[in-house]
Amino acid sequence: MNTLSINQLTKSYAGKKVIDNLSLEVKGTFGLLGPNGAGKTTLMKIIATLIKPEQGTLHLNDLSWQQTDQVREILGYLPQHFSIYKSLRVDEVMNHFALLKGIKENRETIIQEILAAVNLLDDRKKKIKHLSGGMLRRLGIAQALLGDPKIIVVDEPTAGLDIDERVRFCRLLRKLGEGRIILLSTHIVEDIETTCDYIAIIKNGNVLATGTKKEIAEIVQGHVYEKKITMAEEMPIEEEHIISTKQIGDDYLLRYFSPEFLLGSTEAVTNLEDAYLCLTRGWLTQHVH
Repeated sequence: MNTLSINQLTKSYAGKKVIDNLSLEVKGTFGLLGPNGAGKTTLMKIIATLIKPEQGTLHLNDLSWQQTDQVREILGYLPQHFSIYKSLRVDEVMNHFALLKGIKENRETIIQEILAAVNLLDDRKKKIKHLSGGMLRRLGIAQALLGDPKIIVVDEPTAGLDIDERVRFCRLLRKLGEGRIILLSTHIVEDIETTCDYIAIIKNGNVLATGTKKEIAEIVQGHVYEKKITMAEEMPIEEEHIISTKQIGDDYLLRYFSPEFLLGSTEAVTNLEDAYLCLTRGWLTQHVH
């Protein structure tokens, strides 16, 4: 399996460290999960060779990111905002990007195969202005697939999509991840859960946790509880430690983080969202040793 090794990466803007001595091993279908301002987009741009770090190294097997031209040959990139001329057709856009990537032989066949893979072949004569948000994101992935890259970098993949389009797009990413690295960034836990094999949670340019969904969820096992309360009852715990509330008839099922067991509670089986909230809100560093 190909592995992207990121070692001691640092990047600052206006004297503030956006990426702070970050190290990470990226493989398979990999998700960067973090709140807005966590440094996700900056890290993605560094990986996509759009900006350079102040220090640190990146390698894919024996290929160094200092070899920018060679890296770009094996990399596909879909930014959060994929804008192109709205008067162009889908096939014209693909032809344009194929030429930019130096694809000359069998160009039309390659384009048709990729459009078929992202379910846009029947829409290849449509103009960009007539595409839905989901179709536009699929076109973005199609251009990223040109050249058969070893790594595809996707920033906020489901931004602006409705629920159905989100589900379809996540399935597509999952399918395309066979045999290559797919690195996506998002603040939506559900996108990561349905798409990624490996995950890193980041905040303030630091990696808070990395591993599989199961491994990360287990970090907070024994510190997340559920308690049923009536609507008339006062909250038995500070609001900032509440993970979720779910109405069940005339009662609420309260899910919360606590270093201590509260009377009438049951220990919950933790999930990725529990760990994400506990880590990014700093609860673990405050209470778990």
